[in-house]
Amino acid sequence: MPRPKGKPTANPQREIRDDANWAQRRAIAIELRTQRLPYSEVAKRAGYASAGAARNAVWREIHQRQDRAVAEMRCEEGEALDLLQQRIWSLVFAEDGRKPDLWAVDRVLAISKARRDLFGLDAPPPEEIASQNVRRVYERRAG
Repeated sequence: MPRPKGKPTANPQREIRDDANWAQRRAIAIELRTQRLPYSEVAKRAGYASAGAARNAVWREIHQRQDRAVAEMRCEEGEALDLLQQRIWSLVFAEDGRKPDLWAVDRVLAISKARRDLFGLDAPPPEEIASQNVRRVYERRAG
């Protein structure tokens, strides 16, 4: 693909990443890297501009594969939690006017907690985590 004339792009790898064969080249790079070839050799054989570009492509693919697998596992676990909650829900809200079963209420709360943990809904925002880490460093130095 010819480069456009004018101002050079900030990322010269964009042309390579956007070409029609990027998936095939990434697969080749992964295969070569599993053979323990150095990134410079992976770059030559897979058609990357540099060893760094080959390394970035390999790591990007590894992270995308992990993300897909994790998302699939979360989905399956979420469906299992949904099924459990549906089965217990009728015990929580008895239609015949009885008081709710406290064991069932406890189980629904536990399932809800498991769902929040699974999807990271109770996780503190990244800024809060960063400030906690800084605070701990200062506390260790002061102590």
